[in-house]
Amino acid sequence: MDSPRRPLSDQVKILNKKILHNSVTLSTTAFTDNHLAIHRLTETDNQDLVSHVISKLQESRLLRKRRWAKIRVDAMTEDARFAHLQSIADKIHEICLSWDAGKDKLGGATARMISNPGRTMNSALLEKPVETNAQFVLVSSLTGEGGRRDDAPLEDISSVARFRKSYDYHPDTQIDIVAAASHILYSDPARRSMTAFTIVGKTMTFFHFSRSHIAVSSPFDYHTEPEHLIRFLIFMMFASREELGYDPTITRVRVDAYGYTQYRFHIGAKIYQTLGRPLAQLKNLDVVTHAPRVWTVTELEPETMARRGKRMVLKDFWPLSIVKGELEIQTAIFDALRDLDKVGVPADECPLGTTGLLAEDAKKFFLTIALDAAVEFNGAVDMALVPESDFSMMTYSASYDCKDIEAPKDLPKLQAKTHRRVVFEEECCCISRLSGYATFALGMAQLIQGLYYMRLARFTHHDVSSGNCLMYPSANGWQLKISDLEYARPYDARFTEKSIIGTPGYMAVEYASRSHYFIPNEKAIRKPFFRHNFAHDLEAALWIYVRFLFDNVPDCVNAAETAQIRRDVQYYRDQLKKDGSPERRGFLLDYNNARPAVDALTALYGRVPGGSVLVEGLRCFDVLIGLYRDVEATEPLDPDFRSLTRWDSKFFQRGYYQCLHNGFLAIHQRLSESRVGYKAVRDVIFEFDAAQAAAQHPPKRAFQDGEEPEEEEGVRKKQCAHVEAE
Repeated sequence: MDSPRRPLSDQVKILNKKILHNSVTLSTTAFTDNHLAIHRLTETDNQDLVSHVISKLQESRLLRKRRWAKIRVDAMTEDARFAHLQSIADKIHEICLSWDAGKDKLGGATARMISNPGRTMNSALLEKPVETNAQFVLVSSLTGEGGRRDDAPLEDISSVARFRKSYDYHPDTQIDIVAAASHILYSDPARRSMTAFTIVGKTMTFFHFSRSHIAVSSPFDYHTEPEHLIRFLIFMMFASREELGYDPTITRVRVDAYGYTQYRFHIGAKIYQTLGRPLAQLKNLDVVTHAPRVWTVTELEPETMARRGKRMVLKDFWPLSIVKGELEIQTAIFDALRDLDKVGVPADECPLGTTGLLAEDAKKFFLTIALDAAVEFNGAVDMALVPESDFSMMTYSASYDCKDIEAPKDLPKLQAKTHRRVVFEEECCCISRLSGYATFALGMAQLIQGLYYMRLARFTHHDVSSGNCLMYPSANGWQLKISDLEYARPYDARFTEKSIIGTPGYMAVEYASRSHYFIPNEKAIRKPFFRHNFAHDLEAALWIYVRFLFDNVPDCVNAAETAQIRRDVQYYRDQLKKDGSPERRGFLLDYNNARPAVDALTALYGRVPGGSVLVEGLRCFDVLIGLYRDVEATEPLDPDFRSLTRWDSKFFQRGYYQCLHNGFLAIHQRLSESRVGYKAVRDVIFEFDAAQAAAQHPPKRAFQDGEEPEEEEGVRKKQCAHVEAE
């Protein structure tokens, strides 16, 4: 028997909120039309086939008036009640194969239903095993007597189901099916989407999971409306692999010597094969993400499948359809710099070390793109579209009786996404994974240079983070590469940012809180629309430096003596990852809040040669504060444009970039020269008169823990990345 309903864990509550934010509720008919269509059959064919199946089921007495004969309503357990659902599916499969009117169109089965009560998946995303009661397994994977396989590999499971005989566990049922879908979509690179269903009591609900939304059917009684269950089972057994959510442009090749499955990506006429495990993959409970996967690949000869040579890097992801491709944005940046080359750049704005050709000099700070294209098959671009909803999402949340879940006050606008692939010529490593402090400091200096070239081109990056700053071992030494430009945009373009775009833990304090803190004689107010600027890109770069120091503390000191210090450093590391924490704000607004974190770092790094140099590098925030104060003391442009505040790009002067670049370069040089003698570096690192003068003026009052800036009327918090051009 079912136990009383248990309280939901914090992680489950978070997942439930994600479901509410990303779901679209459809009528059962609308869900069938959008997500259960076998395209080789016309709508008339589908209706005739369902009628034919119902007639045959009634003849065999499996389906009687207002109920399925073998589904025992009075059974005490889920296993006993739904044990015969597989026999129903098998009978429907048999009837479909004998359908004379259109069996040539229908073809053979693609998958079969396997009743598997209580099978668990050890999800890499959810902190508990995920149970399923039934699975649809590809026919190519079925073995053994009766074509049954209870241990099919994850990539051959096309759909899953979860059953509950009562409503006591309804929220858990929803969580299990979403967690199972998240786990499968995360684990299988060849999966674009998938469909699933739940049964609770007499009520059945369909789910469709894609990168743009979660579609949920309105619950229905599968006894009184058997045609919906029949249509679903027909689709799951006879739909093509593409209709079931598999990507026809990805082929599973083999398992290598290390146990990793390798894949071949088909992009137009080119074929790339993966080498080893993914370099990066977003680990997220949420299905509705851009789902990036990054692989080391090699190009293959289309005819012989022989390797063509050098290793490259392929990124497979689902950006918003309104976002431009990385190659297009990179080209626009270089074109803007070429225009500057034609008219000339004033001496006080010319980057350090330039040969005079900005566009050519800037290329070394960006990845070389060999290919950037949307994924296409069957003559169309692969997109995840959001259907029109017949019901509000609040109706869906109410139908699930999630009393433990606070319904969101404002639901985001879900948007279409386009499946894209980008191939880069350089194989790099993330800057945060460098093993040497000196090389990291060099990368930071080069990052500041690269951002200055973007400033000259009048482009903001919008998503500077350690994952987007890569180090390439070129013939001339380590070279930083700025990547992930899909959210970069011209600073002068008139548009509104309705939501926060960026990587949590790296976003600028102002941008994350949507408030300006350094405008003289003005109280910080949260704005409904907020404009990202060049200073916010620089601050995100400085957070890379902070995070690196906290994530890579020296391990060559006595562990017993520094145990408590290490625990303190770990605590502050976790706090600094949280946007809006007092420790993060303290670096800019109230140093008293940041001092304990810096003191903990000093106590640890001060025990190793050269460690004091790295901690002194945190003075880079003095330069940033000077930049904020100087810029926000000037008159903004378009102050009345939808409450946006934007300043002339000329106020983001080269001197600040040069100061930060020279400071990080000094750290690199001092760490490279020797391992001793790092004393009194304060006078040579981050010297800048404007920054020192600005540091003498205390910034605006920092908000206390849990306190937020006042909100302007009409402010709405958005959870999805959304940009409207105007």
